[in-house]
Amino acid sequence: MSAMASRSRPARVIGSTIVLAAAAVSALAAVAASSLLGGMLDDRWATFGRTGFVGLVAWLLPMLLIGAGIVSLRRVSEGTLARWTPAAPLVLLVLVRVGAILLAPTPLPADNDPRYLHELAVGVLDGGNPVVAPRPMGYSTLLATLYAAFGVHPFLAEILNLGAAALAGWALFTLVDRRWGRRAAALAVFVYAIVPSQVLLVTTIFTETVYAALLLSAIALAGRGVAANRTLVVAGAGLVLALSQYVRPLSQAFLAIFAATPLLTARRWTRGAILAVAISCTFLVAVTPIVVNNATVHGALSLSSSSYGGWSLFVGANQEHDGRFNPDDQAILAATPRRTVWEQSERFGQLGIERITSDPAAFAELAVRKFRVLWADDTYAVSNAFPGWEPMSIRHDALRMLSQTVYVGVVVLAALGFWQSRLDPSPVVLLLAGVLVIVAAAHIFVEVQPRYHAYIVPFLCAMAALPLAGRRQAPQTPASA
Repeated sequence: MSAMASRSRPARVIGSTIVLAAAAVSALAAVAASSLLGGMLDDRWATFGRTGFVGLVAWLLPMLLIGAGIVSLRRVSEGTLARWTPAAPLVLLVLVRVGAILLAPTPLPADNDPRYLHELAVGVLDGGNPVVAPRPMGYSTLLATLYAAFGVHPFLAEILNLGAAALAGWALFTLVDRRWGRRAAALAVFVYAIVPSQVLLVTTIFTETVYAALLLSAIALAGRGVAANRTLVVAGAGLVLALSQYVRPLSQAFLAIFAATPLLTARRWTRGAILAVAISCTFLVAVTPIVVNNATVHGALSLSSSSYGGWSLFVGANQEHDGRFNPDDQAILAATPRRTVWEQSERFGQLGIERITSDPAAFAELAVRKFRVLWADDTYAVSNAFPGWEPMSIRHDALRMLSQTVYVGVVVLAALGFWQSRLDPSPVVLLLAGVLVIVAAAHIFVEVQPRYHAYIVPFLCAMAALPLAGRRQAPQTPASA
């Protein structure tokens, strides 16, 4: 009897519904991304007479190499795979990113997230609070640790990101291997290793790579712990999820799916409840410094590691700018008197709610546009990694098309993977699906940028591995990790 067959009918229905919702989000993202890619190819066709042939070669050659790699992995025997995985795809992952680090600068714009994260790290060295501040401190505190050991050199962020990418690759291999086997795991890491946006993000001072590594590690631990009924392992997943809350504040919303997963997948409801309590309590204990700070400093009972939640809602409800960060709202912020960032953000949160409730129909239309902003474009890393490149140059255009093409392939395959898993969602599939759906739902309301889906791309790589592997592989444990 399968693990799913031993669950109650309501649990099966809820689990399948979550996975189907993730399949729908992925499919809609694939439509949006494919539409954008079509426009990019049309623009390239229009300039074919001048630069099109060189650009076409620069786009097609990497695609052929990627296709050859996937075909080769599908043909390798399981015995051979067992001998050289996970080392080979992880080595490829590291080598590709080292090459990108050597080629790309470490940009520090005058007024951008990399600059803010760098300055927060320097502030920690100067005696600033390494745990709580108006912005999440997790990434900057890790960076400050490297600064303290080796000096204040922004390129150390690339080393931090490289280590995080390796950890993400290992977690990705582990969770896919336990569920679908070694071939699928090798393919998942291979795809993650060569997704251009993920490679180039390592070269910039952004939180996404570290955040993805923590979330994937939490999912790998939770999947293993729930499948094996190991309370300590599940508690470890709660701890890692709490650490991710110090990097980005949305992790508090993910606690819901982490706690629900054992309830929906455990063979006995009582055992599932114990695991759910374990992961929830560990998370809450680990974020106690955040809760205490918010209560004592701001007089609010909140798990948020950011003081800008209301501000993000205000910007996210801006219909004129499609919920993006924009100079108009920034000017309003600058002209608004404040006592603290928290109090100012709370006020903007109320204004954001007024923007939503004043015209619900228009906000519904805005939500559709914001979905496209968030999920359609995967070329953001090119300009961030190479800010000196001319926007219309051949190399810039070819790399953008390559990045978008690979992303389209990944998100299409991920939608298929979720669809194939809809009738028997394991803990890992439920967690991957739940996080994806929560991200999509949250950004209906808060600020959006294309880069804000970056930490979900490794999740898509995990699900893309199922159809890429070429067959529906059996779970590796009776309880379906």
